[in-house]
Amino acid sequence: MTPLSSIAMSAYTDLVRLLKDNALSAVEGKPTLKERGDKGYWYAARRVGTEMRFIYIGEDSDETRARIDRIEELRATAKERQAERSRLVRLLRAEGMTPTDRATGSILVMTEQYFGNSSGWSTRSARR
Repeated sequence: MTPLSSIAMSAYTDLVRLLKDNALSAVEGKPTLKERGDKGYWYAARRVGTEMRFIYIGEDSDETRARIDRIEELRATAKERQAERSRLVRLLRAEGMTPTDRATGSILVMTEQYFGNSSGWSTRSARR
């Protein structure tokens, strides 16, 4: 496997950060911290009819708290961040990284929706 250039590594790191920001800005509801043992976990709580729904945001950390503090800013800058993500993807392709094919991409999306992704952000909701 060919090692990535420093440009590609920086672009990839920036793209992951933007995708994490995007995942949080798309969540509807009030961020709520729930304590479980000696750890804390963030959820977005919102009422659906007579029930409360909780969407997992991530484990309590300085990074997660900073994103939650910036949620309104993230929502306001969604278009600019989309343009930047597109630019980074073009740069990564120019650096030789190949995208996944449509079938593999669909499998990855379904897996993330079911299990959550490695970044800690999940689109799954949990009833409480």
